[in-house]
Amino acid sequence: MLSARVASKSGGFSPEFDHMTLLVTLKSRWLADVGFGDSFTEPKRLDYSGPQSDNGRVYRITRRSGRRMLSRWDAEKRLWEPQYTFSLRPRKLDDFVRRSRYQQTSPNSHFKKGRLCTLLTRDGRVTLTDTKLIVTKGRKRIERPVRGRVEFDRLLRKWFGVNPRTASPKL
Repeated sequence: MLSARVASKSGGFSPEFDHMTLLVTLKSRWLADVGFGDSFTEPKRLDYSGPQSDNGRVYRITRRSGRRMLSRWDAEKRLWEPQYTFSLRPRKLDDFVRRSRYQQTSPNSHFKKGRLCTLLTRDGRVTLTDTKLIVTKGRKRIERPVRGRVEFDRLLRKWFGVNPRTASPKL
């Protein structure tokens, strides 16, 4: 377990322990991360700074100020956009408790600002928020507004198999 600090649009990074990523060592070292939203789905070679493709996107891991930086290529802007920075210092699950609690309970957490469901599919991803549905298949992305609670509930059942009337929140 490694601690990652997530890049912000303003150019800074979130606090330590804001995100957990994994170092997996086989014959070589790999970065594995299945919980970083619409990001890479296959492990990335940790000790290789060149481009690494993943489902039509390109990532790289570079060294910066004694840490590693995961970046994704933005073809429109023609630049590497930082995703997060991390060190190789091993962490324990207990190290993440305080920040996890913040993300779950603070009104300032982006996770508390609205509902969010996302699911990796065979050929893309489906993401549902209070305000929009995004369906990605290969390189094709369709985004459309969600018009109210009834439509949100219908889309939640259709895409995620969740019936909001019978689902109970788990804290």
